[in-house]
Amino acid sequence: MRQLEISDADRPHRALALEATAVLITTTVDGASTIEVEIPDPTRAHLIGVPGTGLRAAFQGRPWTQVTVDRRGTDLVLGFEDALVARLRTLTEPFVLTQPVTAESAIRRLAPDVELELDPTIGSRRVAGIGRSITGTTDSWRELGALATRLGARVIALGDRLRFGTDRWLCRSPARTVRENTDHVGRVRFHLDAALPTDRAHLDVDAGWDLDAGDAIALAGCGPADGAWLIAEWSRRLPHAGTTKVRLTRSKE
Repeated sequence: MRQLEISDADRPHRALALEATAVLITTTVDGASTIEVEIPDPTRAHLIGVPGTGLRAAFQGRPWTQVTVDRRGTDLVLGFEDALVARLRTLTEPFVLTQPVTAESAIRRLAPDVELELDPTIGSRRVAGIGRSITGTTDSWRELGALATRLGARVIALGDRLRFGTDRWLCRSPARTVRENTDHVGRVRFHLDAALPTDRAHLDVDAGWDLDAGDAIALAGCGPADGAWLIAEWSRRLPHAGTTKVRLTRSKE
């Protein structure tokens, strides 16, 4: 697994030697994916700038932006957020689309110059009243989330692109077929309930697992749980050792 690299925002190609005592990476389809990096204080503390303007990180080719810094005991904890989410949060200039437009047009207005992977059924829906508040209390990331909820979809930021669609569409092309006790997967647990709108499952995975939240997999050999699932969340600590859990979800719609 490639190492997390942290650099100065003004010199993004120059890696900084920050001695991390712990790193926690959480990728999720429910909000923003994050990284927490604990460093001994005052080790290299002078390199830590103001959140949002200080540090950048890269992990497995995905960019991240520092958005928080906290003091916990004798350590400083740097909080990084998916770089695209961080950028969309800075888009706050008010506007309102009063006339009905396609959802695709609204999304592209809220997220200009962003590579978009869009569910065509959702993209063709007509919506009105989309925009950013004239009071300046909203931003593009928040409004995209509200629009996704309104349309029964999800908005997933992936560092350099945006994925917007229903769970069924997101599960359209499973990246991998998964069986219990094979290919970096241990035990598979699932809960299927006819009274619930979604099915739930968990995988125990080892350090060789390399898919993230927002990817689709196909369970096999699990009887009633067989078929396509969406990876909803996975947290890992670096260095990644032992077994961790991957949370899955599957809509019944």
